[in-house]
Amino acid sequence: MPEEFARGDQIRVIRCTDEFDPIPVGATGTVRSWNPHPQLRQLGVDYDPPNEHRRLMLTLTEGEDDVEKL
Repeated sequence: MPEEFARGDQIRVIRCTDEFDPIPVGATGTVRSWNPHPQLRQLGVDYDPPNEHRRLMLTLTEGEDDVEKL
């Protein structure tokens, strides 16, 4: 069963597959939004410094972005 997230959960980026400007591995942040649709699970994150200016949503599907809860 895929991990579920809630607004306010703390996460750490394990993998970001954005080809142009990925969120660095190890970046942390707070979950802003969570779309648990089975085919396209998207995680909106308010990233901690030094990535606080970033707004990239992570796509949590097989072989795509990956995070862990802290």
